[in-house]
Amino acid sequence: AKAGKAVVRLKGGDPFVFGRGMEEAQALAAEGIPCTVVPGISSTISVPGAAGIPVTHRGVAHEFTVVSGHVAPEDPRSLVD
Repeated sequence: AKAGKAVVRLKGGDPFVFGRGMEEAQALAAEGIPCTVVPGISSTISVPGAAGIPVTHRGVAHEFTVVSGHVAPEDPRSLVD
């Protein structure tokens, strides 16, 4: 990129949903390298949708939560009961 070449960093889904996209964007900004993010559809939405399962449904569920699977259950930040 610094040599004026086009560089593509291809990631699946939305790089800002557990994809370290912000860390990479910040590193590029720190080096003065412009970047454009073109997010895909996160599997948190696409998989239930492809299976015909609504993540929200009037009168049943008005919200849903996405959590990382990388925090140990005993970690105080964990949402596991």
